[in-house]
Amino acid sequence: MFPPRVPPPEWDKKQEYSADELVVYATTNRKRLLKVGKKMTMRDVFKVSKGKEGTPRDGLELKDNCLTFVVFPKGDEENRWVEEYKKLREESS
Repeated sequence: MFPPRVPPPEWDKKQEYSADELVVYATTNRKRLLKVGKKMTMRDVFKVSKGKEGTPRDGLELKDNCLTFVVFPKGDEENRWVEEYKKLREESS
């Protein structure tokens, strides 16, 4: 979606969304937040999302039959979102 060495999308006025500067997160049913590594495959993400053996069953969150991923440029906005997500998760526990 954001291949290296191509012009930025029209909507990316600040040119922040380039392959090297993006961070991807996936959310799970149990509200865990998984940071998706650049070399991870979907299979890897599914495997990690199910949780460790001996813990309650988990998996990637589906909303309207779509997997939930969040994409941010590295930096302040990403950090604010992660903190807000963690805060909301704690409040709902």
